[in-house]
Amino acid sequence: MRLILVSGGLDAAGTLGILGALGSLPLLTVSGAVILFLESLALIFSFAPLTIASAMLLLIAAWKIHLENGIDLSPRDNRP
Repeated sequence: MRLILVSGGLDAAGTLGILGALGSLPLLTVSGAVILFLESLALIFSFAPLTIASAMLLLIAAWKIHLENGIDLSPRDNRP
């Protein structure tokens, strides 16, 4: 339900911003930008656990490959 409200809010905020830009109404444009910012926070917090979990799985896989194969995963500068 939250994602439905967020997508509707993003549409409304984008429309406010476009109408404000076309009509030279800075208050309308700024209010659209503020709504977009606030709606994006809800998206960040709804997808953050999935992003953190996938990053942890990738780090664990890289660590396991490093332990099994002895591959050096540290960044190095290979300039002559």
